Amino acid sequence: MPETNDDVAQKTKARIIEALGKDKHLLERMQKQIAADPRGLDFLEVTLDSDGTGILVHQTLNKKRATEGRKL
Repeated sequence: MPETNDDVAQKTKARIIEALGKDKHLLERMQKQIAADPRGLDFLEVTLDSDGTGILVHQTLNKKRATEGRKL
């Protein structure tokens, strides 16, 4: 891996922190959902309530693949 000078590293770090800061409330909400789910991190989908339909589609497809013996 090429060396990165300190200025580039600091600017990159600042941009990442800024980006995550903008989504902090969403990330905290997701973390609460994960913590409340008895499966913990043992599932593929991590989303907000607004994506319930997408989750249902993924779960249905995963069940179908599993019954067919196909990898998820």
